[in-house]
Amino acid sequence: MLRLGDKHDQPCTLADDHESFTFADRAYLRISKDKVEVQGDLQAMRLPVEGEPKLLVNSKRQKASFARGYLYYCAPPEKKGE
Repeated sequence: MLRLGDKHDQPCTLADDHESFTFADRAYLRISKDKVEVQGDLQAMRLPVEGEPKLLVNSKRQKASFARGYLYYCAPPEKKGE
């Protein structure tokens, strides 16, 4: 996913009945049965999955929640000074 225009660095959400992605600038997803990999400025996500695949965001393992066949992710708040 790629956000273009004057406010490309501001978060936007793309969603339908099953998936939701909130990101700024860009977010590239690679989804397999045992792993969901994300590169870019992903801030939140709802994604239908089977089981509980591990989540990697920008090559770092992240905590995800699982309920009723969905993976839920919300980026942790930024620490002051970062």
